[in-house]
Formats: sequence, structure tokens, C-alpha cells
Amino acid sequence: MMNTKAILGACALLSVAALSTAVFAEPKLTAGETNVLTSQGASDVLASTIVGATVYSPRDEKVGDIQYLVMNKDGKIEGAVIGVGGFLGVAKKDVALNFKALTISYDTDNSVKKITADVTKDGLKSAPDYLFLKKS
Repeated sequence: MMNTKAILGACALLSVAALSTAVFAEPKLTAGETNVLTSQGASDVLASTIVGATVYSPRDEKVGDIQYLVMNKDGKIEGAVIGVGGFLGVAKKDVALNFKALTISYDTDNSVKKITADVTKDGLKSAPDYLFLKKS
């Protein structure tokens, strides 16, 4: 009787240990893993080519520079935070535009040639500041 309880207890303990290992085990990459990228594709753009780029109005007026890209938790770019106004960073404010509102043209190496948006400098200066949860 004692041996049966000990065996059942050991089996239960092993089952819990196996389950916790399966649930919390770190994923391992295999030689044929498809999550690894080996090169930039012909239509792939690096975010670093967009951040820092200047945004122009349709009249070719410089309206500001992209400071941040706003992504949702699925990794989709939702917006671009543009630094507007000011001189040498003084009195500059951050305004966000929907990323779909930007028209981006690229060079042959996928670097940014020009970014335009249907906005004006004065319009962005009067737009509300973008509110960050926590600015990094």
C-alpha cells in the first residue's frame, strides 16, 4: 500500500515537472529555422533610414524631422512623431502623423529620397503635442 502511494506521488511529480518544462522551455533554433533573416530584401526598408529624415509639405516646405516611429504591439508602424518648430531644439514640439499620411519615395538602395505629407508648418505648429506614456 505504501509503495503504491509512493509510486503514484512520484508519477504525479514527474508529470508536473515534464509539463512545466514543456511550457516554460526556451525555444531552440534549428539549422533550418525560418525565423532567421539572412539579408535585406528588395522591398525591405530599415527604420533607421526613416528616423531623422525631413518631412516636406506638398509645396516643398520643410515641416520637421521624424524623431520616432510609433508601432503597435503587432509590429505595424502606426505613426511618425515629427519634431516641429524651434531652433536648435529649443521650443520644439512633437506632433504625430498617421504613418499612412506620409508619402515616402526611396532611392534604389531603399534609403529615403524624400518624405512628404499633406500638412503645413503652421498647421503642425498649431496641432496638439503628442503625449508619450514614457519617452525613451
